[in-house]
Parts: sequence; structure tokens; C-alpha cells
Amino acid sequence: MGFDLYGMNPQENTKKPKILCTSFWDLEESKHEDYYTAQDEYEHQNPGNYFRLNNWGWRPVWTFVYSACDDILTEKDYESGHYNDGHSISKTKANRIAKRLQKLDKLGILEAYECEVEGYIKQAKQENKKLEVSEKYGDKFNWASEYPFYRDHVVRFSNFCEQSGGFTIC
Repeated sequence: MGFDLYGMNPQENTKKPKILCTSFWDLEESKHEDYYTAQDEYEHQNPGNYFRLNNWGWRPVWTFVYSACDDILTEKDYESGHYNDGHSISKTKANRIAKRLQKLDKLGILEAYECEVEGYIKQAKQENKKLEVSEKYGDKFNWASEYPFYRDHVVRFSNFCEQSGGFTIC
């Protein structure tokens, strides 16, 4: 389970391959791998179409984005970004987010924050090791141990924002 973000008016850098214009289920089984290969290539060349992360990857990214862009995003944007409810972020906001994240990356902030989070995770895992079996995943469990932050996720998200034309979070 995770979060799927779809560009509302994505920039098209390459033409969609013909195989992707056919339903996957209508293809012969021998063509399934070709479909997935074409899809991966197309998404890589056209990052504004689609962005996805699992729950454990998305939540730290979105939390970081909000803290870095709290003058761009509203509290409602932030809250809705934690649910698959189809919340939309406008093209203007998406472009401003992209510029801000790119600037932070150039300044080394993303890499520094990644190292900081690694420290929190290590500490949280040590705390969790001390818990009795009956306490694991209860009120005493430090959930920070389960939410890594990766600079690369934010860089990919920034590229998506820049080319998405605005996006919906599903």
C-alpha cells in the first residue's frame, strides 16, 4: 500500500509508446514484460506523469516538504497529503515546491537531513530493542524507526512537481 500521485497536466518529453496505448490485459502474455519495460522507460523520461512511494517512504517526504514549504502549502494540503483522498495541489504550488526543494538540495540540506534522520532511526531502533515482546508495536514503540528519509525520493518528487502541471494525491 502506498501513495500514487498523478500529474494533472504533465509535460510530455517523449511520445507514449504504442504498447502503452493498449490495455495490459488485452496483450498476449509474451508481451507483458515488454509492456512493463516500456512503462518504466516512459515514466523515467516523463517524470511529471506519475510518482509513487509506499507509506513508509511517502510520509517522511511529505512531512519534510511541508516543513520546507509551509508558506506554500496549507495545513489542509499537509493533512490531505497523508490520505489517498484525491487531494489536488495546483500547478503554481507544485512549481514553487519544486524550486524550493531544488534550492535545498543545492545547499546540501537534503543530504544533511537524511543523515540526521538516520541517527534518529538508529536511536529509535535501539529503544525498541529494549521493549518486551508484549510492548512491541504498542504505545511505547518508537515509530520513527520505521520511517526512513532518502534524499533521492525528494529529488524525484521535485522533478515530478516541476513537470506535473499540478497533481492529485491518491
